[in-house]
Amino acid sequence: MLVADDSVDIQLLLTRFLTDIGAVVELASNGREAVARVLAAEREARPFDLVLMDLHMPELDGAEAVQELRAAGVQRPVIALTASAYLEDRDRCTQAGYNDFLTKPVDRSQLIQRIATLCGKGAAQPPESPQPPGSPETPGQPAAQVPRREVPDASRTTDFDPGRLLAMVGGDEGAREAVVALFRGNAPPLMRAIQDAVAAGDTAVVRAAAHKIKGMLLNVCAAGAAQLASELESAARAGAHDRFAALTASLAIEIRHVCDAMATHDRSAA
Repeated sequence: MLVADDSVDIQLLLTRFLTDIGAVVELASNGREAVARVLAAEREARPFDLVLMDLHMPELDGAEAVQELRAAGVQRPVIALTASAYLEDRDRCTQAGYNDFLTKPVDRSQLIQRIATLCGKGAAQPPESPQPPGSPETPGQPAAQVPRREVPDASRTTDFDPGRLLAMVGGDEGAREAVVALFRGNAPPLMRAIQDAVAAGDTAVVRAAAHKIKGMLLNVCAAGAAQLASELESAARAGAHDRFAALTASLAIEIRHVCDAMATHDRSAA
């Protein structure tokens, strides 16, 4: 299987999930590399059984990558991975040719179930509408009538939730520790990059970095901080520069709180 994602923490976590069920995993860090790897595997008669492809990646994003693969005749199952619950993203996945859609944080049992279903069917199926974890469905409401906004998940605890994280990784304490270590190493410098981009007025970098750190926060079950990152990403999408400073300051505080909570949990568990 191929995991295409520009976040090292997602690569590590998914590799662990997949190797635990006996899969051989290859990695790609952007859409261009993913397309090259899939096409090379097809030419060499060793095709991937399934591809997990992040929707938002550098160089070539996931939707464009899948479009290229479908245009080249590749019909292997592809599951979209994203930290976003925007309905526009669902539409892009459908149009590009993804077979399914998973929002981050990726739950181990849900991922394995989706893989089993897709690999068992073989034939491509249209992706289901993404449902943010914990949010209710609206019976009988057409997708086109759902407001096109990102819906916060109020049911999940704010700050760092170590119990939920451990459950998400299937009770694998080693996986939990690895994800936490990556977050503590990578989140602070990424937060500084956001602050620098805000100071420079670089909206594109603010948007991309806010999206990335949102995925990292969701990956460690820090929903409160992830919501702030989502608000910053939305502000960058809308060009609302007047909101950057306050949101960035609040997000930096929340990142520190999450890192402190992780350290406290690790000390108490020692």
